[in-house]
Amino acid sequence: MARPRWILFDAVGTLIRPRPSVAEVYQEVAARHGGCPVREEIGARFREVLPRHFAPEPDRDDPWWTSTPRELQRWRTIVREVLGELPGGNESAFQQLWTHFGQPDSWQLTPGTSPLWQSLRERGYRLALASNFDERLESICRGLSPLDSADHIFHSAALGTRKPGVVFFRRIEASLGCRPEECVLVGDDWEADYQAARAAGWTGYWLHPDSRRAGDFGLTDLAQLLERLEMKAQQAQQQQ
Repeated sequence: MARPRWILFDAVGTLIRPRPSVAEVYQEVAARHGGCPVREEIGARFREVLPRHFAPEPDRDDPWWTSTPRELQRWRTIVREVLGELPGGNESAFQQLWTHFGQPDSWQLTPGTSPLWQSLRERGYRLALASNFDERLESICRGLSPLDSADHIFHSAALGTRKPGVVFFRRIEASLGCRPEECVLVGDDWEADYQAARAAGWTGYWLHPDSRRAGDFGLTDLAQLLERLEMKAQQAQQQQ
């Protein structure tokens, strides 16, 4: 078992979280445009709409393909379905939401991110982000320390494909010039992060309150990652 060189993190839900919540921001923007949705209803619609619009597209050679125009189209449709038709216009509401969630101060770090980042750096790991996102992730990270020191920021719009597709992982490997066994992905999504990483030959860690499902590769908080990495390193040494 080779010692991993690269620790890559999913972004939303893993290292960053919206501030204030998505439902709060959507409600505020809707109100500016003549809408009056209930915050709880916005949250429920968002949870219902999102999986449908991020499902694979089986008629494509790569069912997980994407691009910047595709992400704009996807989110424009999501906003319309979540908020309904707004008297003041949905396009203006969409543009405000798109801009809002591209600002660093619209996000906050997950607890434990900064100390973990520093500890991993001290131990010589290369650090990167690997997220289903678009170019806004680059500006977000530039304004959020310590993510501004990431060695690479990979997002699906630039890669042209999304997790959990294996092409996402292969394109990152090609960019980094490394083998699958040298890469670790930490994320909060069971399928798109943990299982997809393992299917691609990477080491996956699942950050989730029910992470016991992943055994030694489950994390209830970020602070546990370093402990898990060191444990795996010791096991590898014993096997040599």
